[in-house]
Amino acid sequence: MDTPAGPAAAFTHHPGSDLVLSGRWTATCLHAAGPALAALQVAPGSALRVDATPVTLLDSAGAWMLHTLVLRLRSEGSSVDLTGLGAAASRLMQAVATPAAAG
Repeated sequence: MDTPAGPAAAFTHHPGSDLVLSGRWTATCLHAAGPALAALQVAPGSALRVDATPVTLLDSAGAWMLHTLVLRLRSEGSSVDLTGLGAAASRLMQAVATPAAAG
């Protein structure tokens, strides 16, 4: 479902090679992408390029979803290369991947 601010988070999987992300990867736009990503199956040992170039907006919820996807695929034996993120999105991805210091 698209929002007035733009298209919701979506992806296209080209088996054996690429996963292309598009739309707004934000808390209000992840409703369809979440279950679909959870169901995504990639052959163990495959090399997957995740292209985020068409993503129009990424917030911490979207970054966390992508981070957990990458971790899952790597734990299943695939190599994953996340490409196409701008500087701000790359910093956000790094922030969600960094464990918080115990306080």
